[in-house]
Amino acid sequence: MRQPVLYVLLPLSLIGCQTHGGLEYNPDEAGCEGASFYADVDGDGYGSAASSTDACSAPEGFVDNDSDCDDTDPQASPLGIEVCDGIDNDCDASVDEPGAYGESAFFLDGDGDGFAGPIMQLACEAPAGAQLTSTDCDDGDAAVNPDATEVCDSAGVDENCDGVANDDDATVTERFTYYVDEDSDGFGTGVTVEACTQPANTATVSGDCADDAASVNPAAEEICNGGDDDCDDATTEVHCNRTVFVTSVAYNGHLGGLSGADSKCQNLADAAGLDGTYMAWLSSDKGSPASRFTRSTSPYVLFDGTRIADDWDDLVDGSLGAAIDVTEQGTLPTRTNWCGWNEAPAWSHTAPDGTFSGGPPSCDGWRSSVGPARWGSASDTDGKWSAFCNGGQCAWTAPLYCFQQ
Repeated sequence: MRQPVLYVLLPLSLIGCQTHGGLEYNPDEAGCEGASFYADVDGDGYGSAASSTDACSAPEGFVDNDSDCDDTDPQASPLGIEVCDGIDNDCDASVDEPGAYGESAFFLDGDGDGFAGPIMQLACEAPAGAQLTSTDCDDGDAAVNPDATEVCDSAGVDENCDGVANDDDATVTERFTYYVDEDSDGFGTGVTVEACTQPANTATVSGDCADDAASVNPAAEEICNGGDDDCDDATTEVHCNRTVFVTSVAYNGHLGGLSGADSKCQNLADAAGLDGTYMAWLSSDKGSPASRFTRSTSPYVLFDGTRIADDWDDLVDGSLGAAIDVTEQGTLPTRTNWCGWNEAPAWSHTAPDGTFSGGPPSCDGWRSSVGPARWGSASDTDGKWSAFCNGGQCAWTAPLYCFQQ
């Protein structure tokens, strides 16, 4: 008959093995000091600190490191490649950091105008204000961008970034108004040109009444030519003439010199309401009408408009068109017989050609009432009008010829 077998159950503590972390290991085995191992659920060679065990050697499914940051994803580990997916693929505690695979190119908006400039940055997500395209041609000026309005400016700025500026841009605004100036006299007509830069043959002001004649414009001087030289809608011929009169006042030879005689003419003209500057037709060794007068190209006329000469050359050719026998008051001068003739004398000491006639002193340069001087005759139209009598005494009185300059 079969003998019964006796089994004896001994506590584990009485044999050489121990348990830890749910697994059994024997620290007495040769070379076994015990170590921690970590579960590697996704099998990528990296374990999770959330699940570990101590053993003499790595149990199946365990590894000797806890470097995995996501033990459910075999693509996430310290050897993983960071990609733009919102996951920490390389377990460096950063997500989608610079250098990640799949980054996009973004252009930065440096001036905050909503349009990006040329500076590019690679990133998984667009930085604040960044754009996928670069369209701002000056990312340092918020007023310059594709939505800006092109305006005229001296620097030639391309405000709307279309590659052209000022007059080259058909959309430009705030152009300046210029006036067509064909004769280049600085005044244009009513025909206008709108531009940023002043075109050739234009002016900044209008008002030219004859754009084919540079001598005719609002700044021109009216001359006696029958035309409207200064574009004031009037020929104003009367203002071109040079008025001549014989004074209503008679003076002795002490006139205060040539300048004193000029002052007497000017004072009488002013009192009579005559415009312009007046000088005396008088000569001494200090000067003469030929050296002192403005030689007019316009007619010389009397107070009442009667023409005595067409211009300077006609005045000094030896004869007049009419006698200078009207005063600044429109009256006739006084006649005397001092030179033996019933004439209307006037101080002169001037040859008909306007030069100093020489001979006896001219009342010591018209500063003395002593001595002789020469007269002209306000009654004559030939050469005697300026050189009539050599016997005039400086103590006697006579009027002056006064000429507008």
